[in-house]
Amino acid sequence: MEFAHLADYLAQGGRLALGPFLIGHIYRTLHDVITDGMKPKHGGPLWAFQFWLQTYFP
Repeated sequence: MEFAHLADYLAQGGRLALGPFLIGHIYRTLHDVITDGMKPKHGGPLWAFQFWLQTYFP
């Protein structure tokens, strides 16, 4: 429900910059991993962070 309004906006043809949203979500998830430890609930945007790491640090 947290992002339902964004999904509705995009479904109606609205434009939205997803880059800042994704970066912010990654930072929030990394903060949660550092403070809570790695848990299954932290899986969301970590794939994008892992992709970035593998791209820049082969």
